[in-house]
Amino acid sequence: MRIWKIALPCIAVALVVSGLHIRFNTNTFGADSFCGGSLSVDSAESAFAHLGRLSEEEGPRGSGSDRLEFDCIVESSSLLPSRDEQLHVQATSEEADFIFTEGRWPRPEEMSFFSRGATGAVSGDHGWVMLPEACWNGEPRIVEGRMPVGAENPHVLSRILVEVANRSAQAAGCEQPNQSAPTTLTPVPQERETDKQRQCGVPGFPYRGPDADVFEVAHDPGAGGDTWACTVRLKDGSPASTERSGYLTYAVTQNPLLVSGITQSEGYSARSPIPGWPVAGTDSRHVVATCDGTETYFAMELGGQYLKALESSGVVGDDVLFRDFVTSVGNQFDCVGVVPAG
Repeated sequence: MRIWKIALPCIAVALVVSGLHIRFNTNTFGADSFCGGSLSVDSAESAFAHLGRLSEEEGPRGSGSDRLEFDCIVESSSLLPSRDEQLHVQATSEEADFIFTEGRWPRPEEMSFFSRGATGAVSGDHGWVMLPEACWNGEPRIVEGRMPVGAENPHVLSRILVEVANRSAQAAGCEQPNQSAPTTLTPVPQERETDKQRQCGVPGFPYRGPDADVFEVAHDPGAGGDTWACTVRLKDGSPASTERSGYLTYAVTQNPLLVSGITQSEGYSARSPIPGWPVAGTDSRHVVATCDGTETYFAMELGGQYLKALESSGVVGDDVLFRDFVTSVGNQFDCVGVVPAG
């Protein structure tokens, strides 16, 4: 009898503690989905490094009038000694070339692009997936996500984004088959010193710029993906923001969804922006060529270091640099005859 008098309070305490643990440190008896049903609990839980109770709040952009415009923050909180964490997922419209321009996005050479299945890319903690064209509203629609601080996992993030994109498209009635998450991701390239005769690792692509130490971050041109990018930077004492912007950024994509968005963008013309070149585009540094039957987008962005160099004499013009780029990098994408001889 005395044993039971001692045991019963212990059992009661254990039950209370277990209940508190279930209530505040797990998602048992909690919501079964988030973001209007686009994100499953299992996927949401996979984003967090620690056990916690999941809850949802609307993000700063708010939600729009349809299933393809939302801003959703899923938070994991716990009574255990760990900080609260947030997974941020939103569906928005973006200009078609958003991944190749500066802004809130990671630079294109710092992302791993999906090689098959869904169209998308991820860095360590930030990524996007493009929705099928049937879901667009004049501009491409994407699902964007940010992992919790300190929980960088591009494989998990890619699976979350593809699930949200597929569920959102299905709810809106514009889903397409084969929108799968990648099973493998190429590593994000690291900065390396530039071989000035093989800029960005591409044979026959010379560096033509100021005499300085030159470094680059570049995707492997022979990796076989449909999107490639490289930024070249000078180690010349530039302010950090100017060096970050780089000297030049080059990008190529043959991804059908990305190219389709670019060819539908405002300012795009079927008329060649470069006299004598069999291309279309928006200007003389952003063109679409047909390469062995495949539409291929070439883009060259002038970085802050190049613009600064223009203040001095002898800087090679961007028309010459773009010609070098399309000629040499184009060979990696079966582009022959795009650049006229001479």
